[in-house]
Amino acid sequence: MDWEAPADAWYIWIGVSIASVAIAGVVIGLPSGAPPDADGVAHGIDRVSGNPYEASAEHGYDADRLRVEAGTLVELENEHGTASETLAYDPIVLVGDDHERLQNVTQGTDLEDEFADEFAANDRDDAIATILERVDETAAETDGEWHDASSELTVRTLTIDPDRYGDGDDWSVAADSRHVQTIDDREQYTITIVDP
Repeated sequence: MDWEAPADAWYIWIGVSIASVAIAGVVIGLPSGAPPDADGVAHGIDRVSGNPYEASAEHGYDADRLRVEAGTLVELENEHGTASETLAYDPIVLVGDDHERLQNVTQGTDLEDEFADEFAANDRDDAIATILERVDETAAETDGEWHDASSELTVRTLTIDPDRYGDGDDWSVAADSRHVQTIDDREQYTITIVDP
């Protein structure tokens, strides 16, 4: 008794054809690229945000869109998928195109130069309170919103010290976008802003 099928039998050719089509379908369905590197972006932000001093850095990445949720979750998207990563340090503020003055500060302009009108019109405590309020408004406006991504992310951490800007009596500490630290029995604010 012969249990082997002849290689030229019609049902063998149909079976091989069906298997070939199925394998081709799987291969075509596989993504041709990787989703964005959210872990690398989060690490780049954390390197600056976790620094105890004022710091800034640029981080290259490949994504079409970017968003930040609750100041601590970074999500990136491209044609190959979406990736997200949680930040290890303080909440960040993502500045969009509608926030030119904070973008300028992120890119390196001195806080006092960019907000010279506020410093000229008010005492220093009022000026800083106004700036911190603007940071909070920006955080609320950009939270969870998708923004067009560039190929390079700019991150800057600012430390607003009462010794430099005033006595800090009128500054509100309730906002999520700021982290309050006590240094030598004085409060100071650390803000991390990100320009996508």
